[in-house]
Amino acid sequence: MALQHRRKYCYFKENGITEIDYFIASHFHGDHVGGVPAIARRVPIHQFRDHGDSGEQETERRRLAWEAYLSAAQGRRQTVRPGDALPLTGNVELSFVAANR
Repeated sequence: MALQHRRKYCYFKENGITEIDYFIASHFHGDHVGGVPAIARRVPIHQFRDHGDSGEQETERRRLAWEAYLSAAQGRRQTVRPGDALPLTGNVELSFVAANR
């Protein structure tokens, strides 16, 4: 596991985070989803939300990152659209105002 992913995992462990309810990907660049497979091997991620299939697979690196994200999501992935809402703890709701398709 790369150093930056170990740091995230240590943060989770030190703060008693044993699972992730939702992972929300704004886009599929490595700085946003690159660590997902490594984290998902250590901390269960129950649901994934994103804007739909990646249109950025023109390089081998981006294609591999996309495939790693799909592998981590393993059927727990949902595409969001503007106006979709995600109920959170308490009386809080996250509203999606844009989705780049």
